[in-house]
Amino acid sequence: MTNIVTTDLHTSIFTPESPPKLKFRWLIAILAFFIFGLIPESVLTSSTSALKIFIHPGDLIFIAFYYGFYVLFVRDLIVRKKLSWQALLLFGISFGFMNEGVVADTWYTAKYLGMSYLGPINLSWAVNLTIFHIFFSVFLPIAAFNALFPQWAQVPILNKRFSYILLGLFFLFNGMSAFNNSFQRETIIVFSLALCIFVLALNIPASQETNTNLKVPLIRTLIWLGIAVYLEYMFTLYIIPMIDFHLFPQYIAVLLNILLSLIQVVLWGYALLIWLHSDHWTRSQSLAFITGIILISTTLTIIVPFVRNVFEPIITIPSLLLCVILLRRSLLRYN
Repeated sequence: MTNIVTTDLHTSIFTPESPPKLKFRWLIAILAFFIFGLIPESVLTSSTSALKIFIHPGDLIFIAFYYGFYVLFVRDLIVRKKLSWQALLLFGISFGFMNEGVVADTWYTAKYLGMSYLGPINLSWAVNLTIFHIFFSVFLPIAAFNALFPQWAQVPILNKRFSYILLGLFFLFNGMSAFNNSFQRETIIVFSLALCIFVLALNIPASQETNTNLKVPLIRTLIWLGIAVYLEYMFTLYIIPMIDFHLFPQYIAVLLNILLSLIQVVLWGYALLIWLHSDHWTRSQSLAFITGIILISTTLTIIVPFVRNVFEPIITIPSLLLCVILLRRSLLRYN
C-alpha cells in the first residue's frame, strides 16, 4: 500500500476517498488567484498594502489576476508534467523579468549606492528582485495553496485550453506595457528575453521520480530556514541600500550584494529541491517553512510601522495564525 503522507506536490494527503469536488473548480481558481497575488504583494511585502487596497480596491483585483493567471498556469503544469527544479526556476525568472523589468519599471527607477548598473538598469536590484519573484511569487504561493487545499495538490484546476488563454492575456498585457513605456527600448528587450526564457522552461523535460534518499529537515529546522530566508531578503534589499557606501570602495558593496544574493539562492534552492523531489516532504513541512517566513514579515509590520503599512497587521496576523493552526493540526494528525 502506498504511503499517502508523501509530498504535498505529488501525493499530499489526497486519497481516493477524499477527491476534490470538481464542481467547485472555478471557486478554487478564484481563491487561488487571490492567494497568489496577496502572498507576495500584501503578506510578505507591503507593495499592495492593506491601506492601498482600502483606498484603491481595484489594485486587489489587478494583483489577483496578474499573479494568478501566470502562477496558476505554472502550478497546474507542475501537476500535469512534474516540472524539474530547473524549469520552475526559469518560470520564476521569466515572471520576475516581466513584473519588475516591464510593468513596475523598478529596474530603471531604483537608484541606490552600493549597487551595480548597466546603462539605466540597476543590475543588483534586477537580480535581487528576480530572486524574490522566483521564490516568493511563484514557488511559495504554490506551496501555500497546496498546503491550504491538500485535496487539490495533485489535481489541475483549469483545463489546458483555458489555462493557455489566461496565459495569453497575461503576455498580451505585458507586451502592451512594454511598448507603452517611458523605458520602451529596455522594456521591449526585457519582455522578449522573458518570452524566450518562458519557452525554454516549457521545453525542459519532466523531472525524474521522487527521491527517497533526500532527507527532509525537522519541522523546527524548516521554521528557522523560513526565518533565515526572509531576514536575508530584507537585509539584501532594504538594509544594504541604507548603508553609506561613500565610506567603502564601490567594488566592496557590489561583492557584498553578490554574496548575499548567492546565499539567498542557496537557502531557497535547498527548500525547492526537497519540495520537488523528496518522497518525505509533507504538508507539515510546507506549513513549517511558510510559518517561519510569515512570522518575520508579520513581526516587522507590528514593530516597524510606517504610513504605507499602518494597517498591514490586518493581513499579516491572520495569515500567521492560520499557518500556525494548520501546522499544529497537521502535526497532531500524523504524529
